[in-house]
Amino acid sequence: MASLTTRQRDLINFLLTHPGPIVVSDIARQMELTPRQVTYSLKGVRSWLQDRDVELRVTPGIGIELLWSEEEQDSIKNELFADANFQLVLSVGQRQQLFTLNLLISDEPLILFNLQQVGQVSRTTILKDLEGVGEWVLEFGLNLERRPNYGIWISGPERNKRQALAALLWGDIPFDDSLWQMTHVDGLKFGLSQDAHLMPILEEVNALVEKLNTKAMMSLVATAEASLGGRFSDQGVLHLALAIAILAYRIDEGQFLNFDHISDFELDDHPVWAVAQQLLRKLYVNVDAQSLQAETTMIAILLLSCAKSDRYPGDLETDFRFPALIEMMMKTIGEAYELEELSGDATLRDGLIANVLPACHRKRFRVWTPVPIQSDILSNQKYAFENQLSRHLADEIDYATGIKLSTADITNLAFLLRAAYIRERPYQLREVVVVCPSGMATAQLLMARLKARFPRLGNVTVISMREVDSERLREVDLIITTVPLAGLDTAVDIIQVHPQLLPEDVSRITEWLA
Repeated sequence: MASLTTRQRDLINFLLTHPGPIVVSDIARQMELTPRQVTYSLKGVRSWLQDRDVELRVTPGIGIELLWSEEEQDSIKNELFADANFQLVLSVGQRQQLFTLNLLISDEPLILFNLQQVGQVSRTTILKDLEGVGEWVLEFGLNLERRPNYGIWISGPERNKRQALAALLWGDIPFDDSLWQMTHVDGLKFGLSQDAHLMPILEEVNALVEKLNTKAMMSLVATAEASLGGRFSDQGVLHLALAIAILAYRIDEGQFLNFDHISDFELDDHPVWAVAQQLLRKLYVNVDAQSLQAETTMIAILLLSCAKSDRYPGDLETDFRFPALIEMMMKTIGEAYELEELSGDATLRDGLIANVLPACHRKRFRVWTPVPIQSDILSNQKYAFENQLSRHLADEIDYATGIKLSTADITNLAFLLRAAYIRERPYQLREVVVVCPSGMATAQLLMARLKARFPRLGNVTVISMREVDSERLREVDLIITTVPLAGLDTAVDIIQVHPQLLPEDVSRITEWLA
């Protein structure tokens, strides 16, 4: 008789609680899987259900549904709670994540036979999995070592291991979908925690996640924000909590930073040093003086490198080169746009300080941090000027500091530039015309919604289809229409919207205005 994987079990559970036909894409979205994963899992589900005389019906264009009686439903529910009926099958990427974690936190070589036992796979499978692990850890200056009759381990500086751990637990990996997730509500969550009892390696990982206690570390980050007088970005808070939790865990395991790898960063005269000391004291650390200095330096580096929502008092004092650099950038921006007002835009200056300084610190201190999901809006030709100017500013930063910004940081610069230009640009829209042939009531409703959503549109006029000609549109900046305007000979931008102004219409107009 066929057995179920835990994913197949969860899929049957989902179908139990969602009676009636449901399409694969909806199942995938609600279960946080891909449609392909759902389709593949359904094969085993169908076989398992057939053994119990239950039909899984798939109707093209309609969806998937289970055909069973109430008695059969009760029987299936009871069976789903019996652990003995399930086989936990891990994907290649999941195994690689688990093996990588085990190797990074182990203080001695792991025997291949032990990995076979905890992972419940063959020797050949493990060796193949480890090939991908070895390639990934190289990105962090680490090496996957193997020695016959001795074991397998990851070698390299402790600092590099911690950064690899942070990237792994954050999900910045090439190994399939991440098994972990950081949230503001729960801290670090392990995706296989409910099935940890089914496999030894999962029990070990589950215990580690609980020991990291990332939720408590968020309180420490809030303490740091209060002491520094500002706010980190939401993503920055999550990363700091994870990085500090890893630091505390490694210290507790007796794994300290090598002072020689961090002593070049002299930060004990910096205002952030006292805050780093305060955080370390709250972590009940009892180490020798040299290790204490190294760990304090590491926390200071993390605080300086963290992405910010706004600038902190004293930010410019972190490096004597920064005040002149920021002023030079402001002058360059004003000249590039030929808008003197931009040279004194306080919001732009604060944005540059809050973004450029941490970006430079990340590069200087060689700190891994999560890369935010970037919008592709700046790939539009409309923003070519901002892209070009942000790259020029990055070159000036490189010339002044020897630091090359990442692509993500250059994109952030372009966003700041565009926002500043929108605030200061010297023109208002001359006229926007609305073409809505559905009648006066519909036209007035659309006008009201446009003015409520976009007060910057200025003079908005409704015209009829009979008035739409090249002469009438000569002084117009934008045409908003509820019907296609085929064959209209004009260079004016045209945006077709629904009479009720749907969210996607708002997005298109917002993008045009930006």
